[in-house]
Amino acid sequence: MRSIELASEVWNHFVALTRRYYEIYDEYPGYYTLKKHLTKLKQRDKGHWYDLNSQALQNVIERLDRAYQRFFEIDSAGRPGFKKREKYTSFTLTQTGWKLLGGNRVRIQNHNYKFVKSRPIKGEIKTVTIKRDACGYLWICFSVEKKPSTPELPRTGNAVGLD
Repeated sequence: MRSIELASEVWNHFVALTRRYYEIYDEYPGYYTLKKHLTKLKQRDKGHWYDLNSQALQNVIERLDRAYQRFFEIDSAGRPGFKKREKYTSFTLTQTGWKLLGGNRVRIQNHNYKFVKSRPIKGEIKTVTIKRDACGYLWICFSVEKKPSTPELPRTGNAVGLD
């Protein structure tokens, strides 16, 4: 829960930062500028945001950047806004910050947790997302890359119709 709340603080900080930047320079700062600012903040303040994995922090900035890109491209998309801690629902770990310990145990940011598998994990795990639902329950979602089970047949250029 604490990590999700930290991710919401990061989101709100960077929403405020982009709004101030837009008021001063009349343009969106961009993903890489926000990422550089995050690095400076982590170097300067060695306690507060260090509890959340650096890749999870970068993922929050990626989400914010995608939200602003949708805002600029789609007329009906609203400007990304602030989110209450209770309403922020997830954070994602990509390469580090997690380790599958076997069975139904996982280590996330130096803490071991048990979870219930709804189905076996088949394939290589790419990301781990921790989600909080409206009731306050936590869910762990594994995104896997699975190789196709049947090889794709070569295309011959001949069409076949079947009923």
